[in-house]
Amino acid sequence: MIYAILKKDGSGIVKGVSDLAGEVNDPLMIEIPVYDPSLIGKKHKDGKFVDSGIVPPVPVDPLADIRVKLNKIDADLTEVKADVKIIKEK
Repeated sequence: MIYAILKKDGSGIVKGVSDLAGEVNDPLMIEIPVYDPSLIGKKHKDGKFVDSGIVPPVPVDPLADIRVKLNKIDADLTEVKADVKIIKEK
């Protein structure tokens, strides 16, 4: 089951979305039909999700730095392979 998770401060602001294995009975977890992270930062009011004026933070990709390093290593390896091929052909 998929839920929008509300902040504990009573504001009704969605702080997260979660896909859980079972049903949860918690007033801070509102069941939603589909996984929709665009609800984060919206306000749950009168059974609907409305704009709250809050801009949610941009998610950070924790693997971004690793991907950049791997791409650099891959490019370096391609260059080394090309150099080895030239040396073998001599």
